[in-house]
Amino acid sequence: MSESAIKKILTKEQRISGLYFKFNLNGLLRGDTTARVALYHGGLRDGWLTRDEVRIKEDYAPRGGPADMLWVSGDMYPLDMDPALRKITKRNERDVSE
Repeated sequence: MSESAIKKILTKEQRISGLYFKFNLNGLLRGDTTARVALYHGGLRDGWLTRDEVRIKEDYAPRGGPADMLWVSGDMYPLDMDPALRKITKRNERDVSE
């Protein structure tokens, strides 16, 4: 079914109220589960995807709060957190989060 044919399903009033159809080509370009998991894993750990963005891409409702924050591996701190506040490794025995 073409996009113009689908648009005819909605009445004029429905279109004016803001209802619309959208073709999601991402579904066609999605790849297999292994490829998506690898992409999401890298995006989450490298700080360029939020958990909510992944949830939305997988058709889950966003959760908000920390799920809408960018995190960075170290292991997994908010991207905007001062590095001095992150847990220190065994090289330096102090832990400033305690």
